Amino acid sequence: MTASGSNILLATGIATTVDHTGSQYLFCKEDGTIAVVAEVATGVIQNNPNGTLSGGATISAARIGISRVVSSAAVAAGASVAPDAAGKARTAVALDVPAGVSLNAATGADEMLFVLLNLGGSVF
Repeated sequence: MTASGSNILLATGIATTVDHTGSQYLFCKEDGTIAVVAEVATGVIQNNPNGTLSGGATISAARIGISRVVSSAAVAAGASVAPDAAGKARTAVALDVPAGVSLNAATGADEMLFVLLNLGGSVF
């Protein structure tokens, strides 16, 4: 699978007062903040806030399905992924809370992955 095409997902709104400039396709938590290492991701931000979501706006978060997620480093196709320190996808390691499985590979940081979401910490 190449990193093009449409997301296939169920998305819901999360009210937040956090500025999400540059946060499109990053893992998030239920309170609208970015999910980081060892935290449970409950969504992937779908809209492109660009600083417009401060003061009580709503982000669109993918909950179920296949979503784009920005990579933090090289990721193999078929690898379990989890959030890194910036909410980007990285290969899950011991004690991580997996957020999904990458359907394509990334050769480095800031590439677009398609991730089959498995939010909430189930182990593959």
